[in-house]
Amino acid sequence: MGITRSYLELKPWSTFLEGGWFSNVDAEEAIMGFEAAEVEQRAIGDEIYIPSVDKVLKVVGIFERTGTQDDGIIFMPLKTAQNIFSLPDKLTGVGIKLKDLQEMGAFEEDMYNLPGIQIISLAQVRGTILNLISSAKVMTNSVAIIAIIIAVIGVINTILMSVFDRTREIGVMKALGASRFGIFKLVWNETVLICLFGGLAGIALALAGSGIVESILKAVLPYAPTGRLVIIEAATLAGSLAGAIVLGILAGLYPAWRASSMVPVEAIRKGE
Repeated sequence: MGITRSYLELKPWSTFLEGGWFSNVDAEEAIMGFEAAEVEQRAIGDEIYIPSVDKVLKVVGIFERTGTQDDGIIFMPLKTAQNIFSLPDKLTGVGIKLKDLQEMGAFEEDMYNLPGIQIISLAQVRGTILNLISSAKVMTNSVAIIAIIIAVIGVINTILMSVFDRTREIGVMKALGASRFGIFKLVWNETVLICLFGGLAGIALALAGSGIVESILKAVLPYAPTGRLVIIEAATLAGSLAGAIVLGILAGLYPAWRASSMVPVEAIRKGE
């Protein structure tokens, strides 16, 4: 990306970790974002090759990490970029910072009237990002609800099959004096325990899977951050486990009721 010194005024948080600004406006030099320098393993004084234009630039500066997309960008003087890419006096983008934010609306309206110019304000960018996040949340919640419904049906079906397989056993227990509540509690507790252990297994798989996904992302992304990419909070894990237990409590009601409602003689006869 070609920039001028006004870039530092536009983005005052861009400070140098090492080195400094270009020696002149058309120097064949580069300033690297933090992640770009880390991935390319470059330090001050090293050279970096740009294969698309067969050019070698000398690294004279490295920016501190900003947490933005600029961390993965390699910067060069605007004049140098225009010469290298054969775009004399051409600009693809201009960043403008207003002294009075109250004038933002009027300024955008004036700029919209200029032909061949597309205006993108930070408010528009923020709105787009929030819309994408909202859409992602709706999609995620929909998938989660569907998954919960499928899980409930699966648990009910599994416990019912278990009850049918033990019909004779349940009939004998009731014939020997087991109460309806005792049978109900037995099947219900079994359902809750299955969901509890299932929740624990799911948490273990989520933790292991997040580590694998993080490794893959770091291997695939060209400028992946060095820190953790996937973080699962303890509150999320606790909520998931609690949800699994609640699912077991609800899903076990019907199978437990079916088991406790069996008539001993009929249950023993069906189980034979």
